[in-house]
Amino acid sequence: MSKTFATLALVAAFSLSGCYLAADGRSLEQRIGALETQATMMQESAESERARLVELIGRAKGEIARLELAISEAQEILRRNSADLGVQVDGLAQSISVLRGHLEESRFHHTELQQELELLRTDLEFQLNTVLESMTPAEAGDGSDDDW
Repeated sequence: MSKTFATLALVAAFSLSGCYLAADGRSLEQRIGALETQATMMQESAESERARLVELIGRAKGEIARLELAISEAQEILRRNSADLGVQVDGLAQSISVLRGHLEESRFHHTELQQELELLRTDLEFQLNTVLESMTPAEAGDGSDDDW
């Protein structure tokens, strides 16, 4: 019986071993408290970081809106300048066409004047030769320029 009693006492001791000592409880409570404090600090840090990120996102959205406006304005200026440049190019093309027309007209008149001048020169030479040939040697003189 004493053997049975010892076995029964041993089984009872093992089954009651789920209990813990007061020192172990305080230690567990301290660890749980430290973990709760750490969790609270991590949550506060996460909330602080979230607030900072929300602020950064707000600023970034504002900056994006400002940049989109600047891009829109730049595109409008570019369209306007492009249109102005197109008008100027068209005007210059027309001016060049007009100037080419004047140049061709001037070349034509220049050629006409050269031809008329050549005709006049030829006619004057012919008339001068005719007058000189019809003059007698006495009329032609001795070549001195006394009469002039």
